[in-house]
Amino acid sequence: MPSGQNNNRKIRPPKNNKEKIPGAVIAIYVVMIILVLAICGIVFAITLKKTQENNTSTDSSYSESSTSSESSEYSEPESSEDPDSESSESSDSFDSSSSDTSSGDEPPGPLPPTIYTEEFFENDLFIGDSIFTGLYLYEFIPMENVAAAVGYTPYKALNGAFSRTYSGSAADYAKELQPTRIYIMLGSNAIGSGADLSIVISQYRELLKTLRANCPDSRICVISIPPVAEVTEYTNLNNNDINSVNADILKMCSELGTDYYDLNAELIDEKGYFRKDLAELDGLHFKGTTYKVLLSGLEALMS
Repeated sequence: MPSGQNNNRKIRPPKNNKEKIPGAVIAIYVVMIILVLAICGIVFAITLKKTQENNTSTDSSYSESSTSSESSEYSEPESSEDPDSESSESSDSFDSSSSDTSSGDEPPGPLPPTIYTEEFFENDLFIGDSIFTGLYLYEFIPMENVAAAVGYTPYKALNGAFSRTYSGSAADYAKELQPTRIYIMLGSNAIGSGADLSIVISQYRELLKTLRANCPDSRICVISIPPVAEVTEYTNLNNNDINSVNADILKMCSELGTDYYDLNAELIDEKGYFRKDLAELDGLHFKGTTYKVLLSGLEALMS
């Protein structure tokens, strides 16, 4: 090495020839990434919403199917001895949100009283058909205070089960319950089936005698068979037959010393049909307000 040369010379690193990325380009990249993420989020949200709607629709269909199945199980197998071979009533869906007035129609007059005391009926029993199932479906009366089923008749109240969980008849249940008061509203199915009306009254009489023997301390009240509306799905029912049977029921109650409540006087319009503001769209079953009319009248009569 030549003399005088500096051996401690520093070695400089090679120059970085890479060019710096402009800030504007970086900003564009960031914006593009944000847009992509936003689009992905929107697509995910839409997909999730459709999935939830499909699940809701499936659940609703299952619920309706279950309700229909449960209702049909309340209808007891027909006996060869039962004159009511077919029921005029089908399983009904009770909607507590249904309107209490018919849209576009003026009510036929002021409503009957609808005030009642829940405690008054705590130890009572209601025996009836699908109309009376509305007492607990609308949550006016607890289910354990109701012995009612779709297609129930006076004959079935003596001989047929009304519940999947209780094998006995309504008369059997009354004997076990020993209620303070028993309210009975039956006959629509028997009339609608075309049965001999005299047989219907005979079966009603037998039911009342059995209840009186089995529940000697219970006060019994028979409620008139409700009317049908001027337009009704139940064309096998008419108010002439209903009024005729009600007259016979009133006579029977007088003979047996049983209370009778003329509910029809509260429900009919000026033409004698079921008031539009109190009848369901099928022209036979009760709206929520109608049950209040029933309970108010019963409390006033039986107090």
